[in-house]
Amino acid sequence: MTETGKQIAELMADSGKSAADMTHAMKVLGNGSMQQGFARIAMYFSEEEAMAEAKGLARGRIEGGVAVGIGLTLLGLISAIIKRHRKKKMKHEAEGQIILSALETEVADENGDSVQRASEDKAEKESIDVRIEESDPGITTAEI
Repeated sequence: MTETGKQIAELMADSGKSAADMTHAMKVLGNGSMQQGFARIAMYFSEEEAMAEAKGLARGRIEGGVAVGIGLTLLGLISAIIKRHRKKKMKHEAEGQIILSALETEVADENGDSVQRASEDKAEKESIDVRIEESDPGITTAEI
């Protein structure tokens, strides 16, 4: 509601004026007809309400649009960061696999076995250590 609308409502509700004074004001507003004076005030408040509603809708639509825009922008940025991180991680893993493959095929230990066999033996030993620790947690690998 506009400031003028608030003042009109306050004067009508809390003026403390006599009925004759209020009737006279309505006749002036209605060009001699008290009924038209009241109709004019009612029309003013109807328009006031419609304007306030339109303003609220417009503001709500603007705020909603801004919120959705910000949300979508953040979602896009987060998605791009995640994709970039995954791509970098995949590239790093692929490089590691290439290095591991080259080392496994090219490097041999003193028995002529490949590194593949050595890494399998190490994994088997670690598996045995884990099973021993699970059966008796008091035993350490150093005691074996």
